[in-house]
Amino acid sequence: MADIVLDNQCPPGDCIVEIEGLDWRTGPISTVTGGMLMNMLRVSVAEKLLQLGHTPVLLPSHQFIGNTSAEEQLDKFYEAYRKSLAHLFL
Repeated sequence: MADIVLDNQCPPGDCIVEIEGLDWRTGPISTVTGGMLMNMLRVSVAEKLLQLGHTPVLLPSHQFIGNTSAEEQLDKFYEAYRKSLAHLFL
């Protein structure tokens, strides 16, 4: 039994668009709702960690032209990720 369930509210079969002449629906929605759930969970976990006095290392956005700190943050993120998995490769 799961402690937490994230429901993306997708219909059975995932696809939502019916097109006349097709036997099956198309337009899968789980990609969009799944991505949204993951990002909402990421935000919530970051908020909780900050409330507990821990600053999470996040993957930075590169959407801002000229952002020189994004590369440094990217290096920090992947280093933290590498360290979190190091025990699997001993």
